[in-house]
Amino acid sequence: MTLVERKTRFTVATKAANKTARAVTDAICNYLKPYRDRVLTLTYDNGRKFAYHEEIARELTAEGFFAHPYHSWERGLNENTNGLIRQYVPKGKDIDDLNDEDVAEIIEKISMRPRKCLGFKTPNQLFLKHQLKWSCKIRQSVKVYSNLMKEYRNDETTEVFRPV
Repeated sequence: MTLVERKTRFTVATKAANKTARAVTDAICNYLKPYRDRVLTLTYDNGRKFAYHEEIARELTAEGFFAHPYHSWERGLNENTNGLIRQYVPKGKDIDDLNDEDVAEIIEKISMRPRKCLGFKTPNQLFLKHQLKWSCKIRQSVKVYSNLMKEYRNDETTEVFRPV
């Protein structure tokens, strides 16, 4: 199962225990939970394995969309990424036969490949850059909140309204 971030083309792939809806749902939720605050939308194909899409949306607080049947271009980035993966897995070889280390190695190669659409930067470079920006924004928000609380505590006029 491949998950591709639209802006940076950062790709993650994980093997679900099997192709059941339960296994795919668990794999997606477990893999994306650390990024929950960054996941806004997910686009699914129409396979049965996404039967629990509402649970995924609830777990990740993300909106889910389905591509129209037989409209693979509505999921173009994911289809392109699957094509990149196929460059490392010859036709006739079943992707299910790959172990976790093989999958990780392929994804690492894809994520370290410079892309024209990214100004010849790699998905890893851009994703790391966005992660750092995101972390800085969170730290700034915490500082602002902390300073506001200090001001609140030091403000003599609010002393009257504090509970005892």
